[in-house]
Amino acid sequence: MDRAPMTDDQNEGPQLVPRPVDAAVAAEWRTFFSGGGVFSLPAATEVNRRKRARNTVFLTVLLLLAVAAVAVAGVLLATGSGRALTYALLAVLLIVTVVATARIAGIRRALNAVRDSPQEYIAVSRDGMRFAGIEFPWTAIVGGLIIDERGAQYSGLKRLTAKIMLSAGHPQVEMLLGVREGTVRDHRAHAPGAVGRVFFVSMGSGGPRIPLQHAIDDDSINALATAARVSAADADVPIIVSRDPAVIHPTIMAIWRGKRPTAGKESNE
Repeated sequence: MDRAPMTDDQNEGPQLVPRPVDAAVAAEWRTFFSGGGVFSLPAATEVNRRKRARNTVFLTVLLLLAVAAVAVAGVLLATGSGRALTYALLAVLLIVTVVATARIAGIRRALNAVRDSPQEYIAVSRDGMRFAGIEFPWTAIVGGLIIDERGAQYSGLKRLTAKIMLSAGHPQVEMLLGVREGTVRDHRAHAPGAVGRVFFVSMGSGGPRIPLQHAIDDDSINALATAARVSAADADVPIIVSRDPAVIHPTIMAIWRGKRPTAGKESNE
């Protein structure tokens, strides 16, 4: 097989589902990889540019709000015309602004990582993955997690927050890889530019948190995830798909401590 298989009939809609890869689809990918195939995807540079521009707008507005809140509080204190309720409301506004700024600045790090990646953003082969030019052979990986929030339903304030974060560039699909204990700094040392800032490092363990949405073409996300799951499964490396916090949290704790994940594990055969 010369071309990578793009079929992925295991999904009911755009989002990935946490169940085994369809056997026929998995067989196509195995044939592709056994022939030396590499599924390589470029960075979506134009999408990234637009998202970074919007992110800048949000950060600028939040900075102006914070400055305004401090300025108004200063004037009220100087003139003695403020009331307790007014100060409380200004304090709440300042706290919300600071928290939102931190969240959006975190999104900015992921967007900058895509910007600083080489032309080939991510690739999957029989032997492992390559992200931003950094090699991650399966022998160096203890496990992975794909978080897919596409199609998630929220209500009230959480719905508004999710819309703002998405507009600011939050990727609804991410892949987390955990490398073997004591090796994460070696991998991060090869990261170009801002790519190193998407690595989590703690006590010598950790790995990259790889944004997929807004980083590669949307139509290629599911194929990339399926290719990674099939190749990893053949190397006995579990890659879990989930949006359930009860699965996500223990999985992250395991892989970023250099341990094999078990929560929510499903076969990819």
